Amino acid sequence: MVHQRLCASEWSAAKPRPSAAASHRPRTSWQAGASTLRRLGGLAAASPLLAVLFLLPALNLGGIPPFSGFLGKVALLQAGAQDGSVLAWVLVGGSVTTSLLTLYVLARVYSKAFWRSRADAPEGALAVGGRIAETIARGAKRR
Repeated sequence: MVHQRLCASEWSAAKPRPSAAASHRPRTSWQAGASTLRRLGGLAAASPLLAVLFLLPALNLGGIPPFSGFLGKVALLQAGAQDGSVLAWVLVGGSVTTSLLTLYVLARVYSKAFWRSRADAPEGALAVGGRIAETIARGAKRR
């Protein structure tokens, strides 16, 4: 954890700061206005490709058909059911519970980060309002 904090502080100190004149099209993190899930929203509108690239592996990890994660989970569940021992049924129940919890968490992350509008996220109205004010200020400077 300390290593991650040190790397994050070195990265934030080393990365260039964007200026209004330097970039006419902000990156997705600047469009969304947050890097934490609690304040994140509106990524599907900002980057539809990112939404699809998150959704496909999430569905695979959750074991939704027709993805390969579903086939692997069905094979493991069938093998556990054929064994028939108490331990095998406990493991089958644990794997089903884990799969459902994984699917729940991934659906929650997707709904908060991609489906929720940016204004509905905490501080979202401030970020949207600040973005509008920044755009107006840039437009006034160009005239």
